[in-house]
Amino acid sequence: MVVATLVILADQLSKYFMTNSNLMVFNQGASFGLVPSILWPIIIIPVIGFLIYELLKAGNSYSQIGLILIISAGLSNLLDRFFLGAVRDFIHYKAINTVGNLADIIIGVGVGVLVLSQGFQRKSNQT
Repeated sequence: MVVATLVILADQLSKYFMTNSNLMVFNQGASFGLVPSILWPIIIIPVIGFLIYELLKAGNSYSQIGLILIISAGLSNLLDRFFLGAVRDFIHYKAINTVGNLADIIIGVGVGVLVLSQGFQRKSNQT
């Protein structure tokens, strides 16, 4: 619970301090603006529900950490969408021509932790 609170707090504070920056973009779509805004509830809400289900049955602590990072960062973006109608993005990824935020980075880290934890779990089960 502490990790989730810190993730949401860090993301919301980073967005708050960047609000008046010329880097700020209000993304009404989902996934770096690649998914149209009409589809985001259809995609995001079931995904978060599934991840919470997976968290409740997660076997090892690394899987739990990865899932907590993904869920809490997703919820932080969902807060933006609920209260502002769009997600605040301010980190420009010029190589792939898109904009994101701290929550997007944390989701990526969470996915990495989750994938690695599953790989290590499979390897330990084989020996």
